[in-house]
Amino acid sequence: MDYVVRTPQQLGAILKGTRKRKGLSQAKIGAKAGFAQPKISLIESHTASTSIEILYKTISALGLEIVLRDKPAVNAKDW
Repeated sequence: MDYVVRTPQQLGAILKGTRKRKGLSQAKIGAKAGFAQPKISLIESHTASTSIEILYKTISALGLEIVLRDKPAVNAKDW
């Protein structure tokens, strides 16, 4: 499934939703990514303050990947 992410809040919600859809706990994803459960909770709720390296590890642990593409139109409300 493809997800369009334009804000850190959207990314956090998608990470959390994907984790739940796959039936995985924060502790399980944390163990796969090399973090403790509280770190995964922080990533899901405060994505804007998370480093790129930690995001990549978490995204990989969820079986996701990042794809960049040109936006069809620029909206002033977008991040």
